[in-house]
Amino acid sequence: MTKKQNPEIESGRITARLYSLMEEAVETGVTFGYRRAFKHTDSPNELDVIEHIVQEVMNAICERFTFPEELT
Repeated sequence: MTKKQNPEIESGRITARLYSLMEEAVETGVTFGYRRAFKHTDSPNELDVIEHIVQEVMNAICERFTFPEELT
């Protein structure tokens, strides 16, 4: 396969579609967080739902990306 056929390969290096990876991580995190908020109660309060969603979004992002130590 040549470079022209696959624009993702440049100079022998593979590049990732970061936006797609981030979008998938956020969608996964929102879904898991929402489900987790309702795991032990049928009517969690708004702050609990938000807290679970934020935590799971961050977990999903951290599973897919690494960050310099000064950012963590």
